Amino acid sequence: MDRIRYRAARILMIFFLTAAGCGSGEAAEPAAAQAMDPEAFEIVSRDFSHSGYADSIAFLLPSG
Repeated sequence: MDRIRYRAARILMIFFLTAAGCGSGEAAEPAAAQAMDPEAFEIVSRDFSHSGYADSIAFLLPSG
């Protein structure tokens, strides 16, 4: 189960980095300089516990 969770987290991380323009090292700084308006996004996090383990998941969502 942990293997599936880590694989899913890795896939989501790659998806979000690519969507933000940070998929390639060359585009990381220009994309961050243009797209990082601090008020454009909000972080929503949820914590949950199961079988003695505590997990946390965070989403970067457009505000508004």
